[in-house]
Amino acid sequence: MEDKYVFDIHEMRKVGIEAGFEIMDYNNVEMTEKGYRHYVNQHLLMEGLAPDTIQQFAFIANAYMSTIGEMTPNDMVTPMGYFIFKKK
Repeated sequence: MEDKYVFDIHEMRKVGIEAGFEIMDYNNVEMTEKGYRHYVNQHLLMEGLAPDTIQQFAFIANAYMSTIGEMTPNDMVTPMGYFIFKKK
């Protein structure tokens, strides 16, 4: 399931336990270069943009990485994380 919302990780763990799950893990996709760029490119491809067109705008991600991206801590939680609820 994919959502575009902000969730408190600790609250989600509590809700998961209340719903009968024993474990809740949160997997965070690493910052921009390792996760975000690929994620965005995949969505652009699914929308029908040609790879050559996407490549023409790679400078946008490069500019981000050389400015804001350099100030972003490596362990920052990104919007590309996933909650995994498990029952034993």
